[in-house]
Amino acid sequence: MSRRIPQLDGIRGLAILSVFLFHAQLLPARLRGVMWIGVDLFFILSSFLITRVLLQSRQLRFRMYLGRFYARRVRRIMVPYLLTLAIASLFVGTAWMSHAYLYLGLTNLLQPLGIAQPYQLSPLWSLAVEEQFYFVWPIAVFFLPRRNLTYLAAAMLVLAPLLRGLCHFQDYSPIYMLPWFRMDLLAVGALLALKREEMAESAAIWNWLIVAGGGRFSGRNAHGLDCFQQYAGDECPDL
Repeated sequence: MSRRIPQLDGIRGLAILSVFLFHAQLLPARLRGVMWIGVDLFFILSSFLITRVLLQSRQLRFRMYLGRFYARRVRRIMVPYLLTLAIASLFVGTAWMSHAYLYLGLTNLLQPLGIAQPYQLSPLWSLAVEEQFYFVWPIAVFFLPRRNLTYLAAAMLVLAPLLRGLCHFQDYSPIYMLPWFRMDLLAVGALLALKREEMAESAAIWNWLIVAGGGRFSGRNAHGLDCFQQYAGDECPDL
């Protein structure tokens, strides 16, 4: 199965543009406020793609399953991330390094804890949410049957809005940046990946049944299969 879905490039591009317009402050305040949707799209896309990759790797042994997944994450994320920090330090200084340990997957805690950070590095909080998701979700995907995994994602989808409604803070940052308040978006991506995998398996089963069923009729199988494809289940002539 192909690992790349070209149709998602447009959604990814829209998410990138939304985030850029939000932080560039080029739009009026009312329009700029709508651009937060870019982060939500990133969370959904990331969860969809990660869940899809994990589902396709579940046949591996647990150690290889985790090893391949995290090695891929390090190659795709860690090197560009460290390079970003290095380049940003040339312009904003190195004061952020007094809390360098929080920049290793915990940047979403900076603002909720009241720790100052350069504005240029503030978007890194969303990457921290995804990294925290990466530590938990692969284990769930490997050990839970697909139905239970679907139930778990559905529970996340329901629980996050409830938590956002029940919890109150002095500012918006904990609600906006902590993973348990954002897990409904990650759950949406996971549910979409689970549904897509189910549909792909159903299509594969139907294709096998069509071919196998056609083969039972010997010389008539080719005509039967062609007729089925042409008339999509309507009565076939001369069959």
